[in-house]
Amino acid sequence: MYQLIYCSIARPGLYPADIKAILNTSRNFNWANDITGCLIYYNDEFIQILEGKKLTVKKMYEKIEQDDRHFSVIMMSEEEADERIFSNWSMA
Repeated sequence: MYQLIYCSIARPGLYPADIKAILNTSRNFNWANDITGCLIYYNDEFIQILEGKKLTVKKMYEKIEQDDRHFSVIMMSEEEADERIFSNWSMA
């Protein structure tokens, strides 16, 4: 199991509907690709934890880095783990 944590800053003008769209897209993609995790949005900043197969999570992170809904994407942590923290969550 591979875990990756990143943070980023929301682009100016991001609305609650945009956050909801991100969450819905993440849930659908994650369910289809066996990724679990948690997305936190507070004070115009994101922190996200992604868990799954290393190659799949890394590809997801590359897409996130290119997403224009946020910027200053910084990887905070990446590591192998024995088990998932969010095993019952596609995206919380």
